[in-house]
Amino acid sequence: MGLQADYRAAAVEMLTDCAANASVKMQVYPARPMTLYPPSGFVSEMGDSTEAFPGTSTLFQHTPLVELTLVWGTFDSEEAANQRDAFVDAYHAWVRARPHEAGARTLIGPRTLNDIPVFNPDWGNEAQRNTSYYATRIVLEGFATD
Repeated sequence: MGLQADYRAAAVEMLTDCAANASVKMQVYPARPMTLYPPSGFVSEMGDSTEAFPGTSTLFQHTPLVELTLVWGTFDSEEAANQRDAFVDAYHAWVRARPHEAGARTLIGPRTLNDIPVFNPDWGNEAQRNTSYYATRIVLEGFATD
């Protein structure tokens, strides 16, 4: 696989495995799903900052970013907040313990975590577009060379 595919696969695998380990029945998707069934997690954005090493035009340093959106439930739900708190602590530890999940010559780790108290998806059916969800955005940062 290519670098982007490796990082996407690593993020999805870590979400899936951590959720199973934490007994959270989370649906995990490699990209935005058409319909949300909380708790759900998906890769919402990917990016890569690439710079050539000084003095060379053939060796590059990549800093991939994988943004995950975790949708816990409807707005103002105590159950959603409790699942969020338990899962994000476990996920940060899970990711830190697997720095080479995207490949032997890569690194990946947690960069930022922010709650989205009013997450309104702009896709799916009318009911989904008009529902406010409690969600969390996690950004994973990587490092790789080629």
